[in-house]
Amino acid sequence: MNNLSEDILIKVLIGEASVQEMNMVQDWLAQSPENNKTYHDLKAIWDKSEVLKNESSPDVDEAWQNFKKLTNDNKVAFKPRNWWTAAAAVLVISLAGWWFLPKENTITTVASTASVVTDTLSDGSVITLNKNSSFTYQDSKSQRKLGLKGEAFFNIKRDENKPFVIESGNATITVLGTSFNVKNTKNTTEIVVETGLVKVQNKNQTAQVMPGEKVVSTNLELKKTTINDEFYNYYRTQKIVCRQTRLSELIPVLNEIYQVNIVADNQHILNKEITTVFDKKNINEVLEVLKVTLDLNVTNEQNKIILK
Repeated sequence: MNNLSEDILIKVLIGEASVQEMNMVQDWLAQSPENNKTYHDLKAIWDKSEVLKNESSPDVDEAWQNFKKLTNDNKVAFKPRNWWTAAAAVLVISLAGWWFLPKENTITTVASTASVVTDTLSDGSVITLNKNSSFTYQDSKSQRKLGLKGEAFFNIKRDENKPFVIESGNATITVLGTSFNVKNTKNTTEIVVETGLVKVQNKNQTAQVMPGEKVVSTNLELKKTTINDEFYNYYRTQKIVCRQTRLSELIPVLNEIYQVNIVADNQHILNKEITTVFDKKNINEVLEVLKVTLDLNVTNEQNKIILK
């Protein structure tokens, strides 16, 4: 099982897993094809056990025999002995009908690699994933839960009876219906709100974030500021929008987008401001605009682009 608890897999199957547990299963599935096969074999047995859900009383011995028959019929072989016990427990749950998964309870996992991916959830919400990002989503009777790794833009369909809760890094984000961007890195989670109201929490603080505001969550604090740029939108629009933006703020964005290493020769250059829109420009075109607009010299030295 590679250190993954069998109980967590079962909770995912019956729709009772937390976002953290769904993320653990997502990581485990990504470790090897064998893990994927094990999960899908167990899920197939769970799905097949639905036909037995109307049995009047749960019987562990009977469940054990039914489960062995299902696995033999489907030629499913789990190497560890305790897998039989775990799967039999799933079958007992199904027989009893205590935790039977409702039709509206759905679990969705989506990942992107070298391109941006847009996905529509079962509730009608639309998510745009940046490259090399992923999420796991669970829609239950009382709540919509999502775990995010990387970056995504959310356009959440409003449902006052079912809050939408996102866990990403050290932040928990709760909304009813709104649009906003979430970017999770190793140590921080950044939330930028376009429409509506977003509640952001970490271990120590809570903040209400409104349109035009950004909050950065670390393990220690939430820091809220207003925004003048639209850097967070680049992976969706291919536009870099600057509004009196300092080079000290723009350079890290350009380095991330174009995978280059731009540095400034001195602090005076970093304080220069620019207002413009780079619409689907390559890095050479961007540098030319900076050169002309801000009266800079641009040189290439040892894998660095130096602004003087």
